[in-house]
Amino acid sequence: MDLVDLLLSAVRRVPSVAGGACSETSWRRLEHVLRSMLDVESAHPEPSSGACCAPGALLLPSVLLSEALRSEVVAAVVDAGGPVDARRSLSLVDAQLLLLDAAQRAGLCATNDAAPLARATDVGTLIWVTGLSGAGKTTLAVMMLRHLRCRGRAPVHLDGDVLRTPVSGAPCYEQAERRRLAEQYGRLARMTAAFGHDVVCSTISMFEDVRTRNRHEAARYYEVFVDAPPSVRRKRDTKGVYAQPDGSTSGPVVGIDVTPELPARPDLVVRNVGTLETLDAYAALAIAAALG
Repeated sequence: MDLVDLLLSAVRRVPSVAGGACSETSWRRLEHVLRSMLDVESAHPEPSSGACCAPGALLLPSVLLSEALRSEVVAAVVDAGGPVDARRSLSLVDAQLLLLDAAQRAGLCATNDAAPLARATDVGTLIWVTGLSGAGKTTLAVMMLRHLRCRGRAPVHLDGDVLRTPVSGAPCYEQAERRRLAEQYGRLARMTAAFGHDVVCSTISMFEDVRTRNRHEAARYYEVFVDAPPSVRRKRDTKGVYAQPDGSTSGPVVGIDVTPELPARPDLVVRNVGTLETLDAYAALAIAAALG
């Protein structure tokens, strides 16, 4: 079983897809696109352009980005004789984005889910919240989510600390891995916004080229830089990033051991002085500006 077979078998096993009406021609088309993208030889001829699945059989973005599909990818790897910790041999987020991209190219992916995110618009807004560790990115992002929901929106929150483990398996803080993760977070955020969902992504990801790509490729993009003085960052350091019991850092720490590429032209600079009232005022200002 090669990678394409593995991915397709995982999609077929997701409960909401298993009982669907996608024809074999539709599955064959998806397989052909996947193999073309991965440059893997196909044993089947390309399906004709006229053969397509019925609208009701389209694969929904929420299915291709779901926890259920991640579980099925892991199960498929294990069934194929792969390691139990499948994340080390296959990036789950990469796999899901690949499937989503392939389904979109094959004309088999709905542009929006009808439910439960009925409030999603045709094009979502990507709000990229960046700053050093302890600056208050996640706190600000959660406040932004509340303001978005108060406006009747259905936002998606992507947080770097939450995404790191499922994307990379074991925590790794080498510069090359930091860049790879930043690029993946950006791609996931842009693609989710492209399917109509407002996205708030809170992440350090201190790479200017990643932010530039967001601005160029996202239809609606708003960048927030949370700037907090060292005293505030250390006070908010609940993860022990800046000081271990022996006085060392958990390093390499961006801003101490690693020189950060600070945002060159953020849309908003948040001066976090350590008060929630000030941070919430910034959150309201950011949402008003981002949504226009």
